[in-house]
Amino acid sequence: MKNLINTVALAVAITFAGTATAQNAHEASVKINKNNQNAVVADYDAPSSVVEGALKERLAKEGLGKMKTSKGFMTYSGVLWNSVSKEKMDVYFKVEGKKEKSTISVLVSRGYDNFISSGNDAPTIENVKSFLNSFMNDTKAYQLGLNIAAQEEMVKKAEKAFSNSTSNNKDLLSEKEKIEKKIAESTNDITLKQRALDEEKQKLQELKAMAK
Repeated sequence: MKNLINTVALAVAITFAGTATAQNAHEASVKINKNNQNAVVADYDAPSSVVEGALKERLAKEGLGKMKTSKGFMTYSGVLWNSVSKEKMDVYFKVEGKKEKSTISVLVSRGYDNFISSGNDAPTIENVKSFLNSFMNDTKAYQLGLNIAAQEEMVKKAEKAFSNSTSNNKDLLSEKEKIEKKIAESTNDITLKQRALDEEKQKLQELKAMAK
């Protein structure tokens, strides 16, 4: 089973690595709380469910703490995102997409509507871009994990079906053995009764011969 899973995982990894790529992250205007604000946006060739799941895992590893959701945004208030900035910030993430295409939008604020742009904090914006540009590796790993888990489930189902089939076959062989034993016993009984019948017929013929 382990060899099967490893083979499938390798095949999925090769396929996914060849098709799932992130475009260069760039600044764009994104609407939040009814206003357009500066954001960093990146596109991915992956389903939004996969991208969002991978993003949540990555942010948990980055230590951003408790997440809240509001109007389609994943929000982190007053957090230290050390790989991006040494100052506490409010960070907003939004994942959108259809089928195999997704977009992540990241907005960073120092409180209220004080959103960061390259004009007022270029290093932080560049760090966000670097995060998004490198994030495809997390998405590929997350997708691979999902495929491995799904394949493990398929193997479990196949193993269960095989076990059930083996058990049924064992029961049938046991029944066959019992039937064959009964057939042998019945055949032997028929032979004995045929012999007894022949003996009785012989006696009858002898008695009839004596009566002539």
